[in-house]
Amino acid sequence: MVCETATITLLKYIWYCLAVVVFEYLQISTIQFSILWLLMIIDFMAGISKQWVLNPVDITSHRAWLWILKKAWTLISVIVVAMMLSAVWPWDSEKYVIAMVSLLIMAETYSILQNIYVIRTGEKITEYDVVSKVIKWVWEVISDTIEKTLKK
Repeated sequence: MVCETATITLLKYIWYCLAVVVFEYLQISTIQFSILWLLMIIDFMAGISKQWVLNPVDITSHRAWLWILKKAWTLISVIVVAMMLSAVWPWDSEKYVIAMVSLLIMAETYSILQNIYVIRTGEKITEYDVVSKVIKWVWEVISDTIEKTLKK
């Protein structure tokens, strides 16, 4: 039991150190990334509360796992884009990563406020998936850059 606890603790420290090194190398602000992560958790709780107001029957573990997967892949997308930028435009990568994370923070804030509005009013409103729009925008910028490079 003691050996297992020590091993798990060691693995946690190794993952933490690895994350710090990766974030420093990729110039991802750990504060900004932590804020994004915290907003995603708040959005999850607000989303459940919103659903409780609208229709509690629709609250399922399947939907919760789907949300977790979406949020995890959103966080991974930040790291992937940062890796691409550090390899392609190392001199400008920091400002692009900050811009992308900032857009995702604004998107999560928008979603939280939208959920709170529904919680307070009970009025069902159409959701606007800002995060998907941001990811699509980043994808289009990369796609356009590839096209321009191939035409040269």
